[in-house]
Amino acid sequence: MRKPLEVTLIVMAWLLCNHPTPVATDSQIKALRHNHRLYRSPHENTPLTTSDPHGGVPMGISNSLCDDAETYLEVDWDPASKQEYTCDSESALKPPLHQCLPDPIVYSEAIPTSGAHRPLWPRYGEYDYVPPQRWLHSLEHGGIVFLYHPCADAKQVEQLREIAKGCLYKHIITPNKNLSLDTPYAALAWGCKLLMSSVVPSRVVTFIKEHALKGHEGHVNADGQYSKALRVPATHQLYEEDTEASLCHMLTSEGNNNQDSLAVHGEDGKTFSSTGETKSSSDRYFSSVSDIVNRIAADSARRRSRLDEESAKLNRNIQKLITAFRKFQQ
Repeated sequence: MRKPLEVTLIVMAWLLCNHPTPVATDSQIKALRHNHRLYRSPHENTPLTTSDPHGGVPMGISNSLCDDAETYLEVDWDPASKQEYTCDSESALKPPLHQCLPDPIVYSEAIPTSGAHRPLWPRYGEYDYVPPQRWLHSLEHGGIVFLYHPCADAKQVEQLREIAKGCLYKHIITPNKNLSLDTPYAALAWGCKLLMSSVVPSRVVTFIKEHALKGHEGHVNADGQYSKALRVPATHQLYEEDTEASLCHMLTSEGNNNQDSLAVHGEDGKTFSSTGETKSSSDRYFSSVSDIVNRIAADSARRRSRLDEESAKLNRNIQKLITAFRKFQQ
């Protein structure tokens, strides 16, 4: 007696030969499913009689009774639709509306990166928990929000924490159960997110340098007012405010070519490696004293330039007021 699979293949071959456009009746499909357990409807609750983890359905065999990569494609996706791969620039970023309490704010995404939020943003730092209704406002101000699943690896969380503290003042660190355990770590900016299965320092740093301070109101540097469950407030490492040049200035690469091995230098003289281990580094704060001097000089130059621009703007406004007053007197 031939084996069930061989019988099935013979029946399939006969159908293909006698039907140029293969069309099977419901009874034929049920017979194949019932007799040989090769195909099974997801609505059938009868247990499979095979130990094959794929349910007895072989891979790589095109068959119109199961999957020929051409029939019933609209079940998964309508090929005529362009919605799934088209970005609507007008609706890609949701408007940053300020919504008052007690009105609830509900998001369509598990991890939103734009949309309505509360008028008072959170103080920067690490929290036991802070809801998205608050930290979305931080993203709008150009901050970076670092999320981790509560069940994530503690060493990986410590690594993410030290990168956040070493890169910028405007950061929020909080657990979030909406993250998948497949990607339990995330870095968020306004309109952007980086989901990670494990913390890769070089990717996180690149994300920060590309997207930090570029929110809808990235120029706002003031700290927030919301502080419920704030665990560790953010501190300024060297500069009074974040700038593109100062991003991740507390991080240095360790090793010659290993871009994923980073060290975070703290003010207490300790160095935290990318593995979360603490090393003695009393003799190093930055790579050199000249680096500190150069950074301070560059920051001072930027501040002078900004003050000059504000002074010129103020003078122009004064001249406009004087002109308007003279016209009024006439």
